[in-house]
Amino acid sequence: MRHAILIRSVRKYVGPDGNVLDAVYMWSRHRLMVPYAALAFLALVLVAAAAGIDPWPSRVAIGAAGAAVAAAATTEYRVLALTGTGLVLLRGSRVRHYATGVMTHLPADVTPRREGGNMLTSDWMIDGSVYTVLKRDDQALASMAASPGVDPEEN
Repeated sequence: MRHAILIRSVRKYVGPDGNVLDAVYMWSRHRLMVPYAALAFLALVLVAAAAGIDPWPSRVAIGAAGAAVAAAATTEYRVLALTGTGLVLLRGSRVRHYATGVMTHLPADVTPRREGGNMLTSDWMIDGSVYTVLKRDDQALASMAASPGVDPEEN
């Protein structure tokens, strides 16, 4: 169901003639996300102490909430779609798996390349940026990387 919603949202932006073959929801974290989240944690712990919030676990919880907000603020969500004319990179919604607008049509020589991963996610290099995808979308992205491209005359 989630994948069908993603495909429908991509169709809205590639136009009625755009043949959407597949789409993958992915995200990328800023390279300074960890220091930014650590500084937010530290700053909020100090503010909580200055405000008189006494038990340390409460101060740490406030700091952790701030770190989580900082990490979320440094995350960019994207959708990679394979259309009849090639790969399209779209902005993604922060709340759910949904495309919110076209960013760029990727050149024909751009091919997604697996960079690593773990049991839950895998990392892919796409047009100079590393994106993370859930393992359930890994196979779709691998097939996009293996596809030789679709003839634009087909649409």
